[in-house]
Amino acid sequence: MDLIKVDELKNIIYVALNRTTGLEDLVLQPYDEAGVAFGDPIAFSELANGAYEASFTPDAIGTWRVRVSSATNGDDAIKSYEVIGTKLDDIKSAADVIDGKADSIEGKVDVIDTNVDAIKTETDKIQAIDDNVDAIKTKTDNLPADTAQELTDIDTAIASMQSDVTDIKATVGFGGYFA
Repeated sequence: MDLIKVDELKNIIYVALNRTTGLEDLVLQPYDEAGVAFGDPIAFSELANGAYEASFTPDAIGTWRVRVSSATNGDDAIKSYEVIGTKLDDIKSAADVIDGKADSIEGKVDVIDTNVDAIKTETDKIQAIDDNVDAIKTKTDNLPADTAQELTDIDTAIASMQSDVTDIKATVGFGGYFA
């Protein structure tokens, strides 16, 4: 079934029986979506070699029929058309626009994917630093609570030993000794 856009002129080409020329009573009668005759019959104009042309403009969406007839030639043919709100060319144009927008969105998604990958790389680096901080914290958590005092005590003990060494040197004097 042919498609016609609502409110758009539709040209009908019809070839008469036996390619009869000169038909003056060849008419087109459109019937709307409700099956009611749409206006008066429309006279065909002869093109050439028994081919004729007439046109009409459907004003509602639905299945329309046209009847072509000629009493003098015996022509009586019916054809149906589906009248739609949008032509396929219009739909294709809209689909092309949508396709272009989809390509644009795809490009933006690719940029987002690249940015997400970069963020993931940085997140991995941050996680490695966090792991190192956790390891350091584990080691420092195992140190005695009074580590500063113990270091001070060690310094004091070393100073005391140094003093003892100095005293021993003074007592022994220079030279060797037997133990």
